[in-house]
Amino acid sequence: MYARFSSENQRDRSIEDQVQLCKDNVERREGTIREDMLLTDYAVSGVSNTRAGFDKLLQLIDRRAIDVVVTESLDRLSRDLGDADRLWKIAKFNDVRLICVSDGIDSARDGSRLQFAFKAVMSDEYLADLSKKTRRGLYGAARKGRATGGLPYGYDSRPIWDGGREPGGYEILISEEQAVVVVRIFEMYRDGYSILSIATRLNDDGVEPPRARSKKNPTRFWKKGTIREMLRNRAYIGHWTFGRKRWHKCPVTRKRRYKRNPASEVFEKYRPHLRIIESELWEAVQERLEAVAAKYKGNGGAPGARTAHPFSGLLACGSCGAPMVNAGGSSAVYYRCSGAHSGGTCDNDRPVREDVLLAAALAELKRVVTDTDLLDEVRSRIAQRLKSFKLTADDEHQRLAKQIGRLDAEVQNLVSFIRTTDSASSPGSFDAVRDSLERATNERRQLHDRLQRLERRRKVPPKLPTVEDIMALILDIEARLKEDPTTAREAIRRMLDGGRIAMHPQPDGTYKAESVIFPLKLAWKTRRRKSKKPRKSDTSEASEVVENDGCAGAIVGLEHAISLGFEVTLVA
Repeated sequence: MYARFSSENQRDRSIEDQVQLCKDNVERREGTIREDMLLTDYAVSGVSNTRAGFDKLLQLIDRRAIDVVVTESLDRLSRDLGDADRLWKIAKFNDVRLICVSDGIDSARDGSRLQFAFKAVMSDEYLADLSKKTRRGLYGAARKGRATGGLPYGYDSRPIWDGGREPGGYEILISEEQAVVVVRIFEMYRDGYSILSIATRLNDDGVEPPRARSKKNPTRFWKKGTIREMLRNRAYIGHWTFGRKRWHKCPVTRKRRYKRNPASEVFEKYRPHLRIIESELWEAVQERLEAVAAKYKGNGGAPGARTAHPFSGLLACGSCGAPMVNAGGSSAVYYRCSGAHSGGTCDNDRPVREDVLLAAALAELKRVVTDTDLLDEVRSRIAQRLKSFKLTADDEHQRLAKQIGRLDAEVQNLVSFIRTTDSASSPGSFDAVRDSLERATNERRQLHDRLQRLERRRKVPPKLPTVEDIMALILDIEARLKEDPTTAREAIRRMLDGGRIAMHPQPDGTYKAESVIFPLKLAWKTRRRKSKKPRKSDTSEASEVVENDGCAGAIVGLEHAISLGFEVTLVA
């Protein structure tokens, strides 16, 4: 006797009801069932072929250890057409009788094969139809901004009650506690921590992972893959999508696999009220992710691991381009060309001491960034950029205002149509107009936010860095080199062209260190204030602090525009 129910929402009583129905039928036929021959599967789908009870049933049939299989209905055995047909053939080959009580199927009777096949087709088609209806309902929930299933870490949901016995859907909310962890992860990665070190720190601090520990999963913990996916998840900046992938089951292994849907089936919606990560932090993280990916492809390795050595991952051999690595030595730290040290592919076997390089690099950095001619050049370039920005900003202001006016008129017309149209008489047209209204409203909100940001940028004058500001920056880097070499290295990497210093061996036994530095790139970042609170609304005044403080939006591009050649000779 075999019984099964498929959903955790169903009751164990469902199994008992099936068993009692089968027992009554067997007793009427004057048969008996041993208790060890009662096979059950709890909360397992009928399309799965990894069912403990069903697997044992197949083994008994194959060994001809039983005479008859009794079940409440065929769909308890399988809802897959191919699996049902295979089961019938295996049972027939081994002289095992199949009885489906509710369906009136008994393989010992003539004509039962056709009845069995017809019922199997109906069960298979039922699942296909259920899948379509379920997906249609999920698309509807996505369009309304409601939860469609599992949510990213950092979000909760709550039921929406509209008078019925069941919730009308689930509203998505920011989880205050988890949002703090999300911001922490992004900030740690931006500041130079590797993905592995972030996961390790969270586990050491006892932070609950996205899926809490349970009896089924007692060893849940933060993993590198979890952190990596979070850093790329655009939901944290308010961009939500639904329908990018769909589960499909392999007809051979019966295991579920993801397949990408065509772009026409992907639904996207901007939800500013669900934004957790600020634009600047998001862009800094994506920039570093790209840099790490690029270095994995080459021979430079991946920067970002926690380290006590501030130049780890930043030095490249000027002879062959391979990274220079910490290769040990005396009590001092030495860097050597990895091509010569471990591969024998380079002739540059000359080491360079870390403390010598650090002292020379900081001295050269102080000299170039405090050069008065450089500061005059910076102010001149900024003045030119401000003139160009004012003209561009005025044109952009007029363009945005004109677009908002057009959308206002469109929204008014759509609202008037909805008020004067009976939705029951033309439901298709009504739904199309409602979707158009939602699109126009969202577009207007985004344009209005851009207009507000533009107006605030025009009002805030840029605060130019002074010599004292830049010297404070250098002292900050020196302090961080002692307290936290990982974040200090990341600060230096952001300021260097390509995040590298080329080390050229010289005939006289010295090294010439070369690079290009962007002093303003780091100066602007250190001047901007950072908010520890997750973003609540895209239109809040506080959310624009990072974007406007310091450079007023007019001179953002100058971080790369002002560059200096960096060259220092040091004793190897």
